Amino acid sequence: MSFKQCKEYILMRLFLFSLIIFLAAHSITIAHQTDLLLGHYEPHIDYVVTPGDPDAGWQFSISYDEDNDFLDQDGIVRLDPGQTRIVVGPESFIANLPSNLGTLASAGDPLWILPQGNLKGQLFLGLRTVIPAGIFQFSFNGNFVPYGQGNIILEMVALSGPAVDAGGHFAMWTVGSLGNSEFHFDSSDGIDSGDRLEPVPIGSHSHYNWGMTQPGLYEVTFRASGRLNPPYGGIDTSATETFTFSVPFSSVAVGEATLRLGVGPGAVAPASVYVPSEGVEYAPGQVALQATSQEVEAIQRPYACLLTVETAAATHAPHRVGIPGAQPVRFESGAPAADPLEVLSVRGPGTLSRVITTEGDHGFIFSEAGVYRVRLRAAVTGGSFGQPFELVFLAGLSPDYSFAEWADSYERTHGLPSGSFNENGDWDGDGVPDLIEYQLFWEGFDPAVADAHRVPRLDHNNLQEFAVFHRDTYKDQLNRDLENIVMEFSEDLVSWTGWRDGLPGQPLQQFENGAEQGNAHGRIMRRALRLPQSASSAPSKGFLRWRIDLAK
Repeated sequence: MSFKQCKEYILMRLFLFSLIIFLAAHSITIAHQTDLLLGHYEPHIDYVVTPGDPDAGWQFSISYDEDNDFLDQDGIVRLDPGQTRIVVGPESFIANLPSNLGTLASAGDPLWILPQGNLKGQLFLGLRTVIPAGIFQFSFNGNFVPYGQGNIILEMVALSGPAVDAGGHFAMWTVGSLGNSEFHFDSSDGIDSGDRLEPVPIGSHSHYNWGMTQPGLYEVTFRASGRLNPPYGGIDTSATETFTFSVPFSSVAVGEATLRLGVGPGAVAPASVYVPSEGVEYAPGQVALQATSQEVEAIQRPYACLLTVETAAATHAPHRVGIPGAQPVRFESGAPAADPLEVLSVRGPGTLSRVITTEGDHGFIFSEAGVYRVRLRAAVTGGSFGQPFELVFLAGLSPDYSFAEWADSYERTHGLPSGSFNENGDWDGDGVPDLIEYQLFWEGFDPAVADAHRVPRLDHNNLQEFAVFHRDTYKDQLNRDLENIVMEFSEDLVSWTGWRDGLPGQPLQQFENGAEQGNAHGRIMRRALRLPQSASSAPSKGFLRWRIDLAK
């Protein structure tokens, strides 16, 4: 295999679709929920003089530049902040904190940073203004002078969201050449008049560090303001906008968790996995249960996971991944049977035994290391059952298990010789290579079973969102140095666009929508891929292909 060899597979058939986009001056061109995971983007401020209502002249967006050239105003695409979430990828977690973070974080504290520099695997987030020169006065420390090109002021005026409720803080700062930090916004010491960036030059494009101290959703409200020059009224004007940042939760329950069962016509889900240490509740398909060595009923078990089964949850968790709405997952009709769980099937390299402890916990004990898919359902008195659901257990494996560990687990599951599955092979002959089956594991792929029907396909009822799949950011860390899922779009089967660009600062125009429901992200993300759109045109037909970039 060459230095930068990759395997390319077209797994979608030709389809036709049409998109209707309303365009106007500075129009917001994408009106669907969009998650930004990689690329070069900017919280963006425009201002147009509006006689009689100066505050109406402000417009906020999240922008990118189609040609990545910020020296002109050509190619700017503006996204609606209310429909766009800035997602902080796994590479942004800082293990060794710098010493110049003030009250934001100290040694040992968690911190995620979207960096001031342009680094692989991390969103490159700046701040941009596109305002004609001479509209605003020049200001410094609140003093205004009708001089030069002028500038505006940006303040953080409010911070909310589940992450903030859990004690999370948000900050933005720059690091100088000598390593000194200058904080512009910092909620860790309260939000006040000091959370102010001034001056913000018009026509500027600057980069900063953006930091968050807890997983979850942050809703950050900024106020842009300035004083107009005398020809435009000489008065103060301002407006606010809220931007959403999201730090994903771990998507892993280590050793134990609470399994909440839902039964009844109004149940919001057949089950959920609540992880008290994170305060987050996951849909079963978006969390891995890590079976670890622990004592169960006075016996040391090498691969065990303890589940507290709950049927009468009164409230939902503060953070939810994949669980819609605000209703708790619980029995809504009937009553749980003496044993409220029925195991329907087990797929894995060994056997599963269950122990109900004296504390009432359900011990899931596995005989061998590997990946196990356990299908269950809730049991109700009288012989009825809830909807089936599936839990994924990793016995003796970490969530970033390698292809070799995955292949070994499934070879032992099916009694196949070692080496049957390999990155270049397709053992089951279903047209989905083993490497893609590994990367798309959370869709239920089994390399020994012809299951190409599980490949994400076009939803003919929704031609603007399609290819719903799971992006597991343990196996796919988005850093382009490992085996990353690449989805590309083409109108002619010759030129392909998408996540292929090798430069970390390029904008990525093939967006992923947040398909998971709830108020948070996990590291196992349920995604909906959407076709590329530009400010000027949309394609009328096209192909989608999956590709895996192999590690160099």
